[in-house]
Amino acid sequence: MAYRILFEINRVSTVTPSALFCFSLLTHRLRGIKEERLIERARWAANWIKRRGHTRFSKKLDDLKWAMTEAAERFARDGLLNMQDTGFELVYLPVEQRRLALDYYRNNIIHHFVPAGIVALALESFTEGAVPFDALSYRTRDISRLLKFEFLFRSERHFEMEVRRALDNLKSEEVVTEENGFVVKVTDQEEKRALFCAVLEHFVESYWLTARALKILIKGHLHERDFISSTLRMGDNLFVQGDIRLYESMNREVVKNALKTFEDRKIVERTPSESRKGPVLSLLPPYDDKAKLKDFAQTIRYYLPRQR
Repeated sequence: MAYRILFEINRVSTVTPSALFCFSLLTHRLRGIKEERLIERARWAANWIKRRGHTRFSKKLDDLKWAMTEAAERFARDGLLNMQDTGFELVYLPVEQRRLALDYYRNNIIHHFVPAGIVALALESFTEGAVPFDALSYRTRDISRLLKFEFLFRSERHFEMEVRRALDNLKSEEVVTEENGFVVKVTDQEEKRALFCAVLEHFVESYWLTARALKILIKGHLHERDFISSTLRMGDNLFVQGDIRLYESMNREVVKNALKTFEDRKIVERTPSESRKGPVLSLLPPYDDKAKLKDFAQTIRYYLPRQR
């Protein structure tokens, strides 16, 4: 019932200027984005959502440029965004350490892009330009299972329908084609495929960080709160080194969901505890071995296009 309620909330939630602005800003891989480019991306995102049958949009979006400008000024006042006039154009730059706050707004509409994002991320994990449909389907399933506690699908049957529809939607965007049982990447559409991948990359990066941090438990069990704190400190260090690219990957709630997934896969055991620090975490064989954990983390990292 809880999942059904959350699914219905997603279905009827209003698309706001803040959500469209943050989606457009944070799915852009470069340091900053030109105002004109952001408005263009926001318009595309709004149209994508409308084509999926969603009808609830803020009235402010009737004047999209004004709505995006107002959202930018508000985020700038709150210290989440820098607005830099280069003399030629206005550029928006998210404040790195505040991207997690911006991510909150992006996540309000992210569910409209998740099926296509999963397929795109699976596709980009292949270096080949043409991928057999069955191989793509396998990796799509693998990503969806990895993120099973992040996103809602009505049932296994509906998920299969969504994935097929997602591939058709990517074809309609002309980023892929299908030929003789192969899904083919359209050569000059790398940027748009990257946009779809960017919908999910910070989740995958967070799961990779959590998997990498599991080696802490080889020394002995830890309370969940202590483990998460250590994981986030490791994330800060890896971000400085460049191994983690997206600051929003250091999300406490996503780390918790990663631990749920790892428990579901019999990698981690959670033992109830009366401590305020939550349940006790420990590794289950054969994952109480450093090499085994490293291999597991690498299976997740493989879905990060720039870090394969």
